Formats: sequence, structure tokens, C-alpha cells
Amino acid sequence: MFQVLQEFFQTVVPARIIIATHENADPDALCSAFTLRHLIESLYPETKVTICFNDLSLISQQIVNKFNLDTALPDDLTNDGIILVDANHPEQLGTLKNRINLEVPLLIVDHHNPHIDMEKITKYTIINEESIATSEMIFEIYQAFNVQLSQIDACLITLGILYDSRHLLLANNKTINILHQLLNYGIDYSDMVELLTFYMDRSERIARLKAAQRVILHEFDEWIVAVSHVSTYEASACRALMSLGADVALVYGKKKDEIRFSTRATSEIIKKTNLNLAKDVMEKIGPIMEGEGGGHEGAAGCNGKTNLEAGLQMALELLKLKLTGKS
Repeated sequence: MFQVLQEFFQTVVPARIIIATHENADPDALCSAFTLRHLIESLYPETKVTICFNDLSLISQQIVNKFNLDTALPDDLTNDGIILVDANHPEQLGTLKNRINLEVPLLIVDHHNPHIDMEKITKYTIINEESIATSEMIFEIYQAFNVQLSQIDACLITLGILYDSRHLLLANNKTINILHQLLNYGIDYSDMVELLTFYMDRSERIARLKAAQRVILHEFDEWIVAVSHVSTYEASACRALMSLGADVALVYGKKKDEIRFSTRATSEIIKKTNLNLAKDVMEKIGPIMEGEGGGHEGAAGCNGKTNLEAGLQMALELLKLKLTGKS
């Protein structure tokens, strides 16, 4: 970790660095980006660091408002280097990828499964699939460089970890140990939980109900795969279908020239079938849809431009092969 960062920084600083992340940036992506920027500015004061988001989730916006984080995109996005956090491919940047120079050194800091084309994209990677959140990795980077966190940075890393660990439901011993260290910065745990609490607005509730109304069930041996479609809130609709009893949920949506797939799977089906939604399904349908897929074993997605039906059919075939033990 330490060596990769040093090599990347030696290549691009002093310079102009863009820190970017995936569309609809969640709290882990948001908090990782801002705390990493503060680290770089501490180590290399002469370096200009700009944070770029295509858009933010509603919970992320609450964090932005609470800490007065500046997320406005400047007109000048000239850059000499890119750091991609909580994402593993430039395609996940959405339309932002058309506004920045991608022909520069790229560093990927992520806890998702490595993208199939990772080695073709860059030689600078810090990937740890065992980490619960990218924010957890940022904390370790601070430690590696022996840089002290500010209280605000400690709050942001705490929020990123709590969000991606589902309020510690997915936490392991390392996560709990890191959180204990963070709370020593004078953080009120209940305040952090409250900040991540979001009450769904009417449009999201309607999307969830429509997803349930339109659901088509597929049974592959003992497993139930629920498929539906909405025009927005695909990930939220997936979670709703999971709460209704699906072992795997797949929700797709089409908006203008973009197709979005979101998938979720229970921990039980992952353990019993070794299913990995990112590697087994989403990464494989990406090329068919002229896009990219990625994510985790139990939560993954794919953004594409065309061939929705072909992508959906292939996703179901891949799930069937995996869940019936024929792959």
C-alpha cells in the first residue's frame, strides 16, 4: 500500500489531481474522497486536488450539508493524475469521464472485486476485498503515512464505515477495532447513526412498490430470483425485493441512453453456492451492453448503453448455471 502510493505521488506531484468516484456517490465514496484529499494536501501542500462527483445519493447530501463540504465542480477540470475511489473502472464515473483527461496516471483505491481489465487500465492499484469499506482503507493509509486525522476526517471515515457495513452488521474484528480508534476522537456514535438515517421520499416508495408489482420470479433449484424494472431507485428496489423474500434480486432501469442493472443476494446463497454477483454476472454482461459491471459478491451493478434484453437474458442464464451447480 505505502509503496504504491509513493510511486503514484512521485509520478504526478506537484500537479493537479482529480479524485473521482462512481455515479450516485454513497457515503463511503463521498467520505473516502474527502479524507483522501485532506491526506494528500497534508503530504503535498503544493498539489491541487479536486473532488469530482457525477451526482450524490440523498444520504451523502445530508453529510455534505452537515459538514459544509464543497462538492461544486469547477469549470476547469484540467488534471495530471486521477485517483478513483470506491470504484474500479473509469466507466463507473458516468458522464464525468467525458470531462476529464483519462490519459494520465490513474490510481485505484477500492474494496470491490478487481475489474477484469484492471491490469490494462493502470499499474497503480490498492485493492482490498477484505475491507468492509473503502473508508476503512483510507484510515489505514493515514496510519501508513503517520498522518493525524482531524476530528472531521474521523467523523467522515466513521460514516463511510458505518454505511458500507450496514451499521456494523457486516463488520469484522478489524472494523470494530478501527471504529474504536475513531470514536476516541470525541465522536458521538449516536450522532453518526442519526446522520445516516434517511426517510424515503414518496418517489422512492413508489419505485419500490412498482418493483414489487412488476416482479417476475424465477426458481433455480431451491433459490428464488426476483426480477423487476423501475425508472429510478434500482438499488433501493432491489433491497425491497430482498426484504420480501428473494434470494437474489435483479432490478433494471432505462433512462435516456443509459441502462442500469442492480443486483443483491443473501449471505446464505453466497455461502452455499459461492455466488459472486460481480464476477459471475455483472462483469460478464457489461460488454454485451456496451458498458461495465462490477461490485461485490452480494451487491453489484452494471451500466450500459444498449441491448437491455440480451443483457437481462444472459444475466439470468449465468445465475441459473451458477445456482444449479452447472457452471
